[in-house]
Amino acid sequence: ESARDNYLFNLKQVDGLSSPSILGVIGLMAAYQKGAPWLDGLKTYLYENHHYVAQTLAEQLPSVGYQIPDATYLAWIDLSSLSIDMDKLNQCLIKKHKVAIMQGSTYGEVGKYFVRLNLGCPREKVEKGLMALISAVKELTE
Repeated sequence: ESARDNYLFNLKQVDGLSSPSILGVIGLMAAYQKGAPWLDGLKTYLYENHHYVAQTLAEQLPSVGYQIPDATYLAWIDLSSLSIDMDKLNQCLIKKHKVAIMQGSTYGEVGKYFVRLNLGCPREKVEKGLMALISAVKELTE
């Protein structure tokens, strides 16, 4: 028996994972047929969140120089210009500000001085996360 056949057999044995549910199929069809206005609104909302981050960082931490990416709901913020201890920043965010922002080092050496802020959420959460980041950075660099 080939590895492929064995894999497909086992896949079919686990909670029906080899075929989608009828509600999943109907939801997918509705999204493709009628979801364009929702998707357009979402893209506008995400861009506005990115713009808010860019504008706020330009005012509060101008040396960071945040650039709005072409396509993602994630803000990758490069803090290398600040010469900040990223582990201390992370601890300050969690312990003092009660905010968890993903460290870029999680994604490899190239992300060492980055933080990843999720902007695919309500503006209020983006504001809270960004204000916590700015406050923590200022506390650790002043």
